[in-house]
Amino acid sequence: MDGDELCEAFYSRIKGFAAKISSNYELAEDIAQETFTRAYANQFLLSRLSDAQKRAWLFRTAQNLYTDWLRSNKNSVQWGEIEEDFLVEKESFDDFHRLVTLLPDLYASVLILRYELDLNSSEISQRLKIPAVTVRRRLQTARALLKSKLDFLGEKNDS
Repeated sequence: MDGDELCEAFYSRIKGFAAKISSNYELAEDIAQETFTRAYANQFLLSRLSDAQKRAWLFRTAQNLYTDWLRSNKNSVQWGEIEEDFLVEKESFDDFHRLVTLLPDLYASVLILRYELDLNSSEISQRLKIPAVTVRRRLQTARALLKSKLDFLGEKNDS
């Protein structure tokens, strides 16, 4: 399978995959284009791979491009005090949501209920059928985990 055949066979799948992970059509288009630009640049390498390996290479490249994009745009998420006045800019809410999905469900659920649905700890406690103090503890832990993930991404980006 040469470069044109590869593009014809996988472009829509790669673009769909990028749209799914990024929730952004324009970004998905950019990721798909860059993925195939890299595929063309690495034709010699790809010519030695089986079709399944080529497919895996394309999807991994798209995933890596998205991860690079997240890292380079991590500053679009603005953290106020990492207490109850935790803020996320409206235009970077999708980035926040993707970062939250990296957390265990136990913590992601309370963050989503708190910041996406704007519920307070007693409302969350009623929905999840757990004590309000547990909700507050999970929120505190979730914020700390999220902050450490952002710090980690920042350190990897700086090196």
